[in-house]
Amino acid sequence: MADRRQFITGVATVGTVTITGCMDDTEEIGENTDESSVSDDDNDDATDGEDDSPSEGPGEAVRNYLTAIDRGDTEAANSYVHPDGDLREELVEQFAEDSAEYELGDIELAERNEQDARVETEIVTTTGDESQTVLSVFFLQLHNDQWKIVDQDFEGELGDDANDLSVFAALPVLWDFTRQVGGKHIDVGSDVVPTGENGYDYSPTSGVLEDIEEADAFIYLPDYADWIDELVAEHENEDAVEVIDASAGIDAFDRHVEDDHIHWWLDPIVAKTSVDNIVEGFSELDPDHAADYEANGEAFKNDLNEVDAQFQNIVDRAELDTGVIATYNSFGWWVNRYGIEVISPFGNTPDAEISPRDISDVENAINKQGIDYILYDIGESTAVAETFAEEIDVDILPLSSIQTQLDGTPDIGFPDSREINMSPGWGYVEHFKEINLPSMELALEA
Repeated sequence: MADRRQFITGVATVGTVTITGCMDDTEEIGENTDESSVSDDDNDDATDGEDDSPSEGPGEAVRNYLTAIDRGDTEAANSYVHPDGDLREELVEQFAEDSAEYELGDIELAERNEQDARVETEIVTTTGDESQTVLSVFFLQLHNDQWKIVDQDFEGELGDDANDLSVFAALPVLWDFTRQVGGKHIDVGSDVVPTGENGYDYSPTSGVLEDIEEADAFIYLPDYADWIDELVAEHENEDAVEVIDASAGIDAFDRHVEDDHIHWWLDPIVAKTSVDNIVEGFSELDPDHAADYEANGEAFKNDLNEVDAQFQNIVDRAELDTGVIATYNSFGWWVNRYGIEVISPFGNTPDAEISPRDISDVENAINKQGIDYILYDIGESTAVAETFAEEIDVDILPLSSIQTQLDGTPDIGFPDSREINMSPGWGYVEHFKEINLPSMELALEA
């Protein structure tokens, strides 16, 4: 995938966001992060008196991980990495070889539930005479009663030398496109849509709207949600926040459902047009880094090409060309690109009510085509899918329309007992490779 961990690929270069490294003559992390620097809430699980609670909290796990990296102990560092996460051993080894110097700020527990946590810390990185401060974000999950790091991301340079652009995006898929294109030159912040909520159902608070209005740019999708259209109408002719239409130049194909055009991003080839729109928008706002935006966009479009090729390979091997989804159908663009018909008793309208006739039509399609799986969107309730599965003896499979980010709750899995360790840091490629492609391979009998 286009490397959203920009700090990994450009080790020890000026301007690269690097959060780990070996220091020979500088203060060790352990000396700079005493117990008081970790939020008290983070250690609750070690002090409640619960016999089966983890021995250390997520913040402590992050601190110990970075301390191990600091002293070049890759074995110890890897002991804090989740075996199914995105931080691979070779990356940890690469971190340990980095010669950048850095100082670690307070470690704060930003979010936590029974199985998942998000930890944030500011890190000052110095390479030669240049320094920058970044907010590093760690996503953790419990594994064998120990907090393990699943993924590591950053939210941009802070302080006087702040990133050139502060940007917000209207929904999860655009958030990922934005950070892929912007790389180290933008502060994309966190996803506007909170973890666990569906993009089309979400309504931002006044505080979120104020943050967007104070940003340099807002990446949006027209006709998706009223709040988006209202905000864009208010600011599209002003000199304040620049509004960038991610769907410019994308035409709806001729289908019987009027809102098929809304979900164009589920076609990875069409999604490349959106990437180009964001590249163009950032280049106009920040021409000094136009070449970087262009390079980042090309790299990410290569990832989209790879997703398309893998999807086409599944279709070429498939015995079926129809899938049934028991939630709102966001997947109409697949028929245009891959010849896959996805049908739903809900149709393509969010919150539609289904009739006995709708259910009967779907059951007839299942029986006629010999379909063994019912699909559901991870951002929606599984209730109808589970009812179908029980009544006609089929299994259920997840799909992601990339309108929702989850943090491990509710559980997502496959009939063969495979589990998906989803984190809020997932992007487009992860949603396809971890959820959509495996599910469609089973559903289409490829």
